Amino acid sequence: MADALTAINSGLLVPLLDIWNGALKSIPGLVAALLVLIVGYIVAWAISYVLEHILERIKLDQWVVHQTHMKKLAGGFRLSHLISVLVKWFSFIVFLSPAASLLGPGLSPLAEFLQVIALWVPQAIGAILLAFFGFVAAEYVAWKVMALEGKSSHIISGASKNLILILTLLVVLGQLGINITVASGTFLIIVAGIMLGLALAFGIGFGLALKDDAKGMIRNLRKKL
Repeated sequence: MADALTAINSGLLVPLLDIWNGALKSIPGLVAALLVLIVGYIVAWAISYVLEHILERIKLDQWVVHQTHMKKLAGGFRLSHLISVLVKWFSFIVFLSPAASLLGPGLSPLAEFLQVIALWVPQAIGAILLAFFGFVAAEYVAWKVMALEGKSSHIISGASKNLILILTLLVVLGQLGINITVASGTFLIIVAGIMLGLALAFGIGFGLALKDDAKGMIRNLRKKL
């Protein structure tokens, strides 16, 4: 009977006690990490709040809409709010690594997770900014081409916009760490084919348009000779 109780004690109670003791040892580090995260969020929120009000004071949103002529597309979107939100989370991420370092050995998986988040979120923020500016650039170029009011301006405008959007997508995926070697190679081949086709079309059209003028110039040159 005594041997059975000893076996139960060593096989069940001892591991439970070890887990309990490990949890107790991890509590101070966990509390300290939570305090760092809370302070970090408050600091990040304060920076975001001040920055958004500064951007609103200088009328950044109105200036961007005026310069890019995207009033219809912008709607209720505010660039100042987007920038302030991204800055808030970027500032908060700065506190993740210190918080992770305060966690004890018993919470090493959580510490590793926080470190991964601290490395990945800045990449995600960069990808969001690249996507936004790529979209703005695509719309701006399309608007500028449409303003030319040529016969092919609508087609060229749409093609330019789509090319910029595809290029932006590839850059964003690369920023997120996704392998885009095959996709980028295919995109470059397609762009090269389109440029070659446009060059040939322009050359042939230009040559046909000046065919009569070229004949006249050659005829006059022969007469002089």
